[in-house]
Amino acid sequence: MSDVSEQAKALARAVWPYVERHSKWHTYPAQRAIDAGWVQRDTLIAELEAQGWTPPPDPWEVIARSVWLFLFPGGEWLASEFESQRNLVQYMRDLHTEDEARAIAKRIEGES
Repeated sequence: MSDVSEQAKALARAVWPYVERHSKWHTYPAQRAIDAGWVQRDTLIAELEAQGWTPPPDPWEVIARSVWLFLFPGGEWLASEFESQRNLVQYMRDLHTEDEARAIAKRIEGES
């Protein structure tokens, strides 16, 4: 990994706020956490957001939410509470590569 995203740098600053200059030892794990998607599901996310960090959008969740709301127009998207919605996100992960999911999510968000 030769470069890290601005989000990874922001995550490193949020996780290690007392470090004056964040090195690869801080930013690389942050980038891997973002790439793996664990940051979005972790309980730490609320604290990080409170410190000004915005999690990257999960393209698979964007797709799953769109499908769910198409099937249940009056419904709500509460994936953190409903196993069926979390299962739909996982199903989208199984169907689409990350590049495909990002392209589809971009089209979906463009329609909104």
